Amino acid sequence: MLTTQKKSLRRRRRNAKIRAVLLVVMVLLIIAGAGAAFYYFTVIRPNQEQDPTQNLAEGTTPAVTTSEDETPTSTEASTVMVDATTTGDDQETSSTLPSYSDDEVLAQAQRYAAMYDYDTAIALMESALENGENEEYQAAVDTFKSEQSQLVKWADNTAIPHIFFHTLINDTDKAFDGDYDAGNYNQVMTTVDEFNAIMQEMYDRGYVLVSIYDIAAPVTQADGSVTLVKQDIYLPEGKKPFVLSQDDVSYYEYMLDDGFPNRLVVLEDGSVTCELDLEDGTTVRGSFDLIPLLEDFIELHPDFSYKGAKGIIALTGYNGVFGYRTSEYNYGTTDTGHSSYIRNNPNIQQDRETAKQVAEALKANGWLFATHGWGHKAMGQAAYDSFVWDINKWMEEVTPIIGETDIVIYPDGDDIGSWRYYTDEAQSDDCKAKYSYLKSLGFNYFCNVDGSKEYWVQISSEFVRMGRRNLDGTRMYEAVVGYRDLLSDLFDAKIIFDPARPTPVAGVPIPTATEEGN
Repeated sequence: MLTTQKKSLRRRRRNAKIRAVLLVVMVLLIIAGAGAAFYYFTVIRPNQEQDPTQNLAEGTTPAVTTSEDETPTSTEASTVMVDATTTGDDQETSSTLPSYSDDEVLAQAQRYAAMYDYDTAIALMESALENGENEEYQAAVDTFKSEQSQLVKWADNTAIPHIFFHTLINDTDKAFDGDYDAGNYNQVMTTVDEFNAIMQEMYDRGYVLVSIYDIAAPVTQADGSVTLVKQDIYLPEGKKPFVLSQDDVSYYEYMLDDGFPNRLVVLEDGSVTCELDLEDGTTVRGSFDLIPLLEDFIELHPDFSYKGAKGIIALTGYNGVFGYRTSEYNYGTTDTGHSSYIRNNPNIQQDRETAKQVAEALKANGWLFATHGWGHKAMGQAAYDSFVWDINKWMEEVTPIIGETDIVIYPDGDDIGSWRYYTDEAQSDDCKAKYSYLKSLGFNYFCNVDGSKEYWVQISSEFVRMGRRNLDGTRMYEAVVGYRDLLSDLFDAKIIFDPARPTPVAGVPIPTATEEGN
């Protein structure tokens, strides 16, 4: 009996020890879980929500968070913010985030300096020093002045390349699905992955984005006339300026089923992003096109932007702007009977107001606008009367939304004149008449397409002309197959070319073995 009691006691003690150990393990697990949850919600998740480099990766299921803090849109579908997985390259790039002071005034001055706007940075610090001595502020002023003294004036403003893109291909599966538009997309568009890689390589090669107004700016003379005056561009040794533009930021109707964004929207912080309507009725927001992607890149690399410069947004009008069906001619309440595929838009007034908000936000963030013709009509080939009707329709329907602009980006790159100066007597009468009319509407900057040269710029007291370079499937595939490489000064097309593209790209001659040998 005693032995049994001893065994029972030992068993109870052993069980007690086991329970104690289990209790300790459970407590440790609870503590670890709580710690992990705390770390996730205070470190990982905020960083994910704020990381501007994250984009919807192809073939992945996006993690989403509700967007209660963002401005509402007219869509009735639920809206979520996309937080997709970053690639290894993205993660590596994010480690280069600029470091700014915790002091708000100093941090702002440091950002101005990072964008080579040293005059503003110094003025901001000196203004703050008027309130009393501050060693940190004075040290910043000294640093800014030292860095500014090392800048070098760009030697030739006519030696500045101008690159351009169309709407970026966000979903290669849908864009390259073999339908009618797939071949066109493959020729004239650039994928999101290609664009990101191009920006990174151009940054690594020392390119810096400048405004077209940094090349020459309108200056009012004493007599009230306006003259274009060449501007000085100061950059660190080895840096090279370039201009960037994007055509057709209207998200046309024919693109809606091919994975492109549906519209641009303004977030509560004043930034502009893309909105994409999914097939299940859900709407997602994210960096699905050039504008937010470039903003993301400059946020990571402020020294990629000269004094806050962004790109030029070239807009048509026939399908509206920014994805909003704003054209009275094609979407108004009056049935003109001129087009069978265009639908009436009962929300046209609200869409115009929303589009105005997008335009204001973009301008506040440094973006410029250009006319791309109302109907994307080739201006050089068009009969004069047709040319006038088209540009007048653009002025009537688009200018009230975006405000005035003095930049023309020719549809199809079709310049109204030859390579001679517009004011040259040898220009055709048609060119002279069209130029005169565009000047009467206030246009000063004229951009065609000339992808065969690194740069082509004319500067006069009346106008600036720039040849733009298309960085698209056609140009890249030419380099890939060895036909010709017109992009090597900017990036290595063979590395950038997206393997998701169908090949061959139509229209690109493929050299024979004999030609390659020669």
